[in-house]
Amino acid sequence: YQRRVHGEVFLLCGAVIATVLEAYQHTHDLALAAAPFLTLQHPLWWDMFDDTELKTKLKHICTESVGLLKAAFTQGKELPSSVFSIEFYGSLVGMFERNQIGIRMQHPMLEFLKHTESAPPDLHSSIKASMVPFLESIKQTEMDEDSCAESECESMSEEEEDPPQDEWEAMRRAPALVFPPLDGAGLFQLASMMNHSCKPNATVTFPQGAHPVRAQVVALAPIPAGQELTISYLDAADLSRPKGERQEALRDYGFCCDCERCQHDR
Repeated sequence: YQRRVHGEVFLLCGAVIATVLEAYQHTHDLALAAAPFLTLQHPLWWDMFDDTELKTKLKHICTESVGLLKAAFTQGKELPSSVFSIEFYGSLVGMFERNQIGIRMQHPMLEFLKHTESAPPDLHSSIKASMVPFLESIKQTEMDEDSCAESECESMSEEEEDPPQDEWEAMRRAPALVFPPLDGAGLFQLASMMNHSCKPNATVTFPQGAHPVRAQVVALAPIPAGQELTISYLDAADLSRPKGERQEALRDYGFCCDCERCQHDR
């Protein structure tokens, strides 16, 4: 649970603590060093839920996580203890959980592979020779994880009229299956402040190849001057659901949506 669902958030919180400590070395004012990261809503993570048992579990996870961070950062150094307090750490996790924006980027290998198609024959052969063991390793990992039942895999192979000669050819036919999009999450101060609407007039995209990752707000339709920019906190599947199910999906954000669409839906 901790590793799969919230691992990325804990990594981000660790990065925030590192940045705060670095700023503290210059300002010697912890409140000033932490201020940029507390401009968004930052409820204690466990207070975002009503279930008492869940509250206790989440607080325990935070206590264990911040303890590991404290051990990694201090290592005999004199650092302000309040930055490792359960309250500060819980508010960081709560801030990310409430305000983070999901990120999906094209796998960088797809761009690399596109360029290999126009490479000179000798270079192309060299790339293929170095890639095949890697591709075979990926396939073996998928087989070890039982990505499909043996009978299903055999059925899939039998139905293929022109099976690929090797893993390189299989990858060239469907590169996105071998190198799927990369999913993550981030906090973007302006974009994360935008309100939700079940009929948004904008969306957040992430230009491919931007380093560091950059959030870009794109209009979905002409927007009159003075009209609020809104995005959807829900994915496409949840956004297509009836009003009641949308409201339930938004529950953890701490508000009841009263957008134009929700006012008209029954």
